Amino acid sequence: MVKNPTLNGYTWLMRTIALSMLLWLVFMPSAALADSRATVTGALDVSAIQLDSPGRLAVVLDIAPGFHAQSNTPLDEYAIKCELTLNAVPGIEFGQIIYPAGRIEDYPQLGKLSVYTGRAIILVPFTAT
Repeated sequence: MVKNPTLNGYTWLMRTIALSMLLWLVFMPSAALADSRATVTGALDVSAIQLDSPGRLAVVLDIAPGFHAQSNTPLDEYAIKCELTLNAVPGIEFGQIIYPAGRIEDYPQLGKLSVYTGRAIILVPFTAT
């Protein structure tokens, strides 16, 4: 039986493009939020990526002193939770996002809040298929 080199080449090309897109998202310059109150960067161990093997992407939030972000599980139903949204990437299957636990802090004018301060790391499990 002769393998179809066009199909194998196409599959390889699609996987390479998908992985390249994922790497671009991770290593593009950090996204600065309003007035540098926080920065968002990505971290990925490229050497550990193998087809059909699990990997993890870390999305790092560095929040400036004196500021906070609502956690993914806010105490108030009207608070806007911290939520990571991922676009579909061909050849990459994302798992359930893992958010860090929020820290309960009491703010004089806001009351008790579940927040992220300083550094918070959101983990995204994935598999390159």
